[in-house]
Amino acid sequence: MTLSRTKKVLLGIAIVVAVLLLVNSLVFQRAFKEEYEHFRAVKPGMTEAEVVKLLGQPYKVYEKATAPKNYYVEGYSFKKRLITNKVFVYIGTEPIAYIYFDDANKVEEAFVGGS
Repeated sequence: MTLSRTKKVLLGIAIVVAVLLLVNSLVFQRAFKEEYEHFRAVKPGMTEAEVVKLLGQPYKVYEKATAPKNYYVEGYSFKKRLITNKVFVYIGTEPIAYIYFDDANKVEEAFVGGS
């Protein structure tokens, strides 16, 4: 049995679309992986200046005294915890990072999650 010309064209289009979706998915997975790794490069003991040098200016900064009770970004994962001194929030294409600072303005914890 042979495929009609229309079926061959539709099959060709379906194959092209599938390949494009696969390539797009691989590109985004790589970009996401790089962002996750970049956020995870923050280590306990780093200074606020070192974090800003590495990640740039944060999306949000919350200080303990003025932060809302629910300071988490809606639609993203988080680790429920109190703010010791302040927290920097960074949002990437996919990941989010909450960088918690102690009273000496040094990183005490870095939480990295997804949307």
